[in-house]
Amino acid sequence: GGGGGDGSGGGGAGGAGGGAGGEVLSPVSQAKKDAEVVAKATAAGLTKDDGSPLSPTSAAQALQAAGISTGAGAASKAGVNPLALSDPVPPPKPTGAAPGALDNAARGVAKKPLHWAKVPNNLIPGTVWTSMEQGAVPINESEIDGLFGMEVKETSFQFGVEEAKPEVLPHKRKHNINILLANLKMSAETIKDVIRASQYIQCDPGTLQALLLVCPTPEEEQLLNNNLTMKDQVDKTDAFMMDLAQMAGLRGKILCALSAKTFNDEAVEVIRKMDTMAAIQVEIQQSGKLAKTLESILAVGNYLNSGTGRGGAHGFKLEALAMLSTVKDASGNSLLDYVVFKLKRDNPGVVPIDDMPNLPRSSEMALDGIQEEVLALLESVTNVSEQIKSIGEDPTLQQFKVEMEAFQEEAVKTREEIVSLRGLMMSKLQETMGHFGERNKAARGRQEDVMRMLRDFCGDVEAALFRLAEKQEREAKKKGGGGGGGDDVAVDAGPPPPPAVPEVAEAAEVPAAE
Repeated sequence: GGGGGDGSGGGGAGGAGGGAGGEVLSPVSQAKKDAEVVAKATAAGLTKDDGSPLSPTSAAQALQAAGISTGAGAASKAGVNPLALSDPVPPPKPTGAAPGALDNAARGVAKKPLHWAKVPNNLIPGTVWTSMEQGAVPINESEIDGLFGMEVKETSFQFGVEEAKPEVLPHKRKHNINILLANLKMSAETIKDVIRASQYIQCDPGTLQALLLVCPTPEEEQLLNNNLTMKDQVDKTDAFMMDLAQMAGLRGKILCALSAKTFNDEAVEVIRKMDTMAAIQVEIQQSGKLAKTLESILAVGNYLNSGTGRGGAHGFKLEALAMLSTVKDASGNSLLDYVVFKLKRDNPGVVPIDDMPNLPRSSEMALDGIQEEVLALLESVTNVSEQIKSIGEDPTLQQFKVEMEAFQEEAVKTREEIVSLRGLMMSKLQETMGHFGERNKAARGRQEDVMRMLRDFCGDVEAALFRLAEKQEREAKKKGGGGGGGDDVAVDAGPPPPPAVPEVAEAAEVPAAE
């Protein structure tokens, strides 16, 4: 069976690489021979339609058709057919000789690849590709290398390649700077004159905010100055920022100018908020109507809870105020409706609870927000003091220094007032928490919760009063249209009280239609 005889005993499998004179190859040697034939066919561009390697039989057949030696000459001389393999013979190829392998040596620099699938050389005959002459196409290798080389950072469909310039600041940072500068339309010297010539006085706060974002941070300032020798090599944005970095601490000085421009308005606003917040706490603690309403709720609630672990309470958490609307009587009226009816009947003038006029404004102010505004103002005063020290005796900045010293003198007084008022506000907030028996008196989140619950409750009381007025109006019309008395036209002045409430005897005097 050796070397491709009649195919018995394994000869069929050894055809492509059988030894001379019918020599029988070992399986390892035969596999090595087959691999060499397949590799040679692949190197010559002889592959399947999808680009994958041919089988050993097809590879030997394709190599023979292309006039390329399979390397199995010894077997041929011995009269052994090197193509007598076990694989089926492929179908006939198109007429014409397959083209030889093209020169595929690497040219130029490493380039970005074009991911395509090659048409196998053995399928080229009879196709449109045979009519093409690549040699007639002019190829500007240096131009393509410049455009599509792996080392090119920016590409442009232009002749020639722009020389890559070193970067100092990150590309994204420079992109943002260019956007701001396009709106500002100011040169580096003009920006410096905002400080040197005190032109910040004519600038609006929005312009100063934009300049603050443009000016280099202390870290960027150091980086720019360390690379100052490269100024002629860097791009325009880096060069622009290097010019700005020549004025030490420019960003801090712009911040001083912005503080001087906006400090008074911001201080007035935060002082107003703290004054209002402190006044709200005083109103809550001194509200007689709120106290009387809570007293009535406590009495009714203890009666409802009598004989249970919830009864006998000296006070209750304010979360219970929202629950009053969820407890319903047999007619569908809420416990809140009954409490409002009872107060309207027994304590005229207690409802609505309108002796806390500033309480609704608490929804417009966040305690954390006030704290952040206060800290920002205090830090701005500190920054001005530091910048005044850093200016020293610089003759170009003496005018700016004098102006900042005058601003600092007034700002320090305002700062003291802000600190004092903040302490008063915090003290009043804690007093309110103690007023209702809250444990964590200093928790800002809980302080805001207490004010929110009181706001909501006052709104719920007003809604209950509106429902009561509507009901009384309907009953009055029903009575007037009935032409007289009678059980069917009795006026229901409000929701019926719970059966065993002590005031039931008094409530019975009010006729009920339901």
